Amino acid sequence: MGNAMARTTRPSLRSRKRATFPRTNSSLFQPINYRRTEGMNFYIWRDRVVGSLLGLADTAYQRSAWTGTIDSSDRSPDEMLVTLLDDWAFASFLVDNREQFNDSQAQRVELLLRAIFHYQKTESDYDGNVERVLTSNAWRDVVIKARNLYIALCPDDVNI
Repeated sequence: MGNAMARTTRPSLRSRKRATFPRTNSSLFQPINYRRTEGMNFYIWRDRVVGSLLGLADTAYQRSAWTGTIDSSDRSPDEMLVTLLDDWAFASFLVDNREQFNDSQAQRVELLLRAIFHYQKTESDYDGNVERVLTSNAWRDVVIKARNLYIALCPDDVNI
């Protein structure tokens, strides 16, 4: 579920180009590494995005991954967000495949992105305190919004 390449710093939101999500007036950030996913099969890309959403929606997984109880490349909240936003080029995925999403899904995407950007704005850097992050209102909002989007994209999955 994560990317094997480790990142040492969190990418700056200011360094990204803006794109507009087609069904809403919200603005998304166009990831820098768009070429890496350009032309990727929709279903492969979707599975990778959904896998990242599932990790964001599961606090038990997060606690295990962040404390090292399980072997995972999602070693921190920042790594999880970088995987979704940059490695899987979430904004590009949404823009390139806009016809695949209904209005409800598009609205949930917007809510998740707002929650992520709010978390990134209010929680400056992960300091290794797992419980502080898991109990923060900003992170709980990310978890809830990721879960809601996951359910909207995968309504038949009752495991969440």
